[in-house]
Amino acid sequence: MRASSLAALLLLLPAAAHADAAMPILYVFAPILVLSFFPVVFIEALLYRNRLAISLPAALSSSLKANLASTLAGLPLAWIIVTGLGGLVHPGGAFDPGGFSTELLWRGRYGEFFLVVLLQLGPAYFVSVWIERAVLVQSFQSVDKDKLLSLSWAANTASYAFLFVLCFLLPAVFSPRG
Repeated sequence: MRASSLAALLLLLPAAAHADAAMPILYVFAPILVLSFFPVVFIEALLYRNRLAISLPAALSSSLKANLASTLAGLPLAWIIVTGLGGLVHPGGAFDPGGFSTELLWRGRYGEFFLVVLLQLGPAYFVSVWIERAVLVQSFQSVDKDKLLSLSWAANTASYAFLFVLCFLLPAVFSPRG
């Protein structure tokens, strides 16, 4: 391993690892992830169908595979990126997005919580484009790779626009009524 690769890897590792640090936030994210997953699959499938001229069932199947891959591989990878970038700007040690988000929830600061979620969507978006493009290339070997990359950008832009709007609607749902 080259020294620069090792240095980059070390920047992404938290100063102190806490295995349970993200657990409280998973209780909040899991229902949102499950509820938003299927609309995202459908949104992206519509774009696949139109751009690749395939049937809706084939588009749904491809979108489901791509989104399962980007969710299972992308969530941990995006979390590492967010934690690593936060560690660069948080000199007291590693930034724990799960702990910070959980703290906002415990204090009832729902708008700020969803702002943090919104900021975490950025790295997740780029990771999703990259992973889903790889799945599309395997699924549609006869289609030009540049076309599939363009499709991955378009599909993820549409689905992340949906998630972006969701981040503004959810605080109204979760905020206590006064």
